[in-house]
Amino acid sequence: MKQSIGGVYVLNLVIIFLLIMFGFIMASFSYMKAFKVTKGVSAIIENSSGYNKISQKLISDYLDSVGYQKYDIAVENCPVKNEKEAVAANDGLCIYNVASDGTYLTYGIVSYMYIDLPLISLIKIPIYIETEKIYNFE
Repeated sequence: MKQSIGGVYVLNLVIIFLLIMFGFIMASFSYMKAFKVTKGVSAIIENSSGYNKISQKLISDYLDSVGYQKYDIAVENCPVKNEKEAVAANDGLCIYNVASDGTYLTYGIVSYMYIDLPLISLIKIPIYIETEKIYNFE
């Protein structure tokens, strides 16, 4: 009788361990995807010489091709980063003009890692990246 109860106890521990490990694996894949999206958007802004109409279109196309889950976020709902307000919200991303002297621009991009499970409501974890210095041609 002791062995049957012990077997069920060990089986429960194995199941709990597997659920925790799969949770960590899912979280790491979600983080990797959000980080990849943020780095891609950063590269688009750098190659487009700043955040403009060309980069807006390229960002939207890039998010469609990667499969990033788009949410409508208003600029007012973007959090304040480094005491800067967001200049744009593009398909679930918040874009900040971090540094702007007369010669160079630097942008900050926040993408979100979304966790939306049946028992857990929507959780947003922000991922923030800044671009390299971009020469201002204007």
